[in-house]
Amino acid sequence: MTGELNNLFVRGFPLDTSEDELLEEFKQYGLVKNISVIPGKGYAIISFDSPLHAEDAIIGLRDRLFKGQLLQIDVYENKSSTRSRIDSSVGSAIPVSDSSNSLS
Repeated sequence: MTGELNNLFVRGFPLDTSEDELLEEFKQYGLVKNISVIPGKGYAIISFDSPLHAEDAIIGLRDRLFKGQLLQIDVYENKSSTRSRIDSSVGSAIPVSDSSNSLS
């Protein structure tokens, strides 16, 4: 498992929410290594020490209100790592021979 599965993309909380408030909500599911709140956007990236803790947070906070709003929580995957995985899979494609398509 990669470290990306430890990271959650969280949105739907009020813009005045602090990192400390999110930490209080999420730390009950495991060790939170980092919280990055994107100012003025209402979303954050929360990193756990383990994918199991991240999964526990998703399950535990699903359909629960936080400061009067329903949180939306997904596993966060860095787009640059997704692109490199796609690029490497494209590079490993198996070519199809034209001779197999000919009618003889």
